Amino acid sequence: LINLLSKPYSFKILKKNFFLVFGMVLGTVFSVFGLTILFSCYPLLMTCYFLGLVFSGTWIEAKSVRSVTFRSGVLFALGVLIILGIEWLAGGKRDEAVSIFWLISGGVLTGIVFVLPGVSASLTLMALNLFFPLVKMAEEFLKSSLAFSFPSVKTVFSLGTFGLSLGIGTILFARIMKGIIKRHPEELTVFSLGLISGSIGSVIAKLPLDGQIWAVPLEIGLGVGLGIFTLFLLNRLIKRPPKHLG
Repeated sequence: LINLLSKPYSFKILKKNFFLVFGMVLGTVFSVFGLTILFSCYPLLMTCYFLGLVFSGTWIEAKSVRSVTFRSGVLFALGVLIILGIEWLAGGKRDEAVSIFWLISGGVLTGIVFVLPGVSASLTLMALNLFFPLVKMAEEFLKSSLAFSFPSVKTVFSLGTFGLSLGIGTILFARIMKGIIKRHPEELTVFSLGLISGSIGSVIAKLPLDGQIWAVPLEIGLGVGLGIFTLFLLNRLIKRPPKHLG
């Protein structure tokens, strides 16, 4: 994926990774509708599901760190502070409209996060208060397209601005990442763990806890548990794929 993103103009690399790109695009299109419906009906459950996925991924990444040093502690703290600082700059609530400046900044930052190992782009978008506004805009765009009508100019411009910024951040940082992964893999992992921890803390602080109090612990436990179980199954499939998949 890093090779593909660092040279997106290479026809040879695009051809070799065609099914990867096609799967990512198709998955994005279908997930927009599903995520919008699920988050509108079960906001707390779905947010905790994402947290469960990230908790599991963090544990897997943390096991690759061989030693804890002062330098690794500084890198971890730096990752946490970066996310908390960005979240403080974002301000606002999760459903508020966002400015074009923040769409550009958030797009570039998410593009950088996208190529970092183990860091969830979705969780980062939640911390930046961009996830839910973007899902709603994407849903409007897709519904209008399927109905053969044109979505609002504001929606098209906002999505285009974010998409362009995301692409620029991803492509530019992917080139840098190739060198960092080769030279400083463990330091990069520790820094990524700091970013993940900061994102988790930011999202937990903004959990939608409205509704019946007795149901809150149940939803949190169920959501986190399902997220952990999902990643556990995916990890098992990757290590031991079914015979018909080779």
